[in-house]
Amino acid sequence: MKISAKLLLFIFTGGCIDALPLSGNGTESAIQKLERKVDQLYTVVSQLEMKIMTQPVSCPAGYTEFQGSCYMFVRYLMSWDDAEKNCQRFHGNLVTIQSAAEQDFLTDYITKNGDLYPHWGFWTGGIDRGANGMFRWTKNNKLIQNEGDFLGWDYFDSGTTQSNQDCMVLWRNRGYLWHDLGCQDKMHSVCEIEK
Repeated sequence: MKISAKLLLFIFTGGCIDALPLSGNGTESAIQKLERKVDQLYTVVSQLEMKIMTQPVSCPAGYTEFQGSCYMFVRYLMSWDDAEKNCQRFHGNLVTIQSAAEQDFLTDYITKNGDLYPHWGFWTGGIDRGANGMFRWTKNNKLIQNEGDFLGWDYFDSGTTQSNQDCMVLWRNRGYLWHDLGCQDKMHSVCEIEK
């Protein structure tokens, strides 16, 4: 079976042109016509790319959005290390609480959905392994006690009580204020992804 060069060119260009003559003055005008079509396609693609880039980024399924971050409240009980690994599997970390508004959001969400989370607390990204009482956020290694930082410690538990309590939890019995517990304890957790 013999296929004509015109048919091949028609197939190659995706039918954008009627048919290109293979020689003569018509070839140049057909090429110019094709170049204009390609330019039009580039314009359309550029416009679509701009629309995509300016669309607000939504959170993945199972996450809740708040002030530019996505939060997943994990129901399964895990040790702190397992909870952090679980968050990393979803390209996040245990939550880094940076403001009173963020603390209020977390507390409100947990309280409203309390039936789903019956255990004592939720792991956060705060940890003080190797530096008793000097808690840092795992995501950025920032010292939590810096001046000007939001501090959500429970008045009765300032994060410095016992040497084997190295991981920070939002503690249910104290209104989800911060407490330090043993990292091997099994708790719910909150994962965070910044958008």
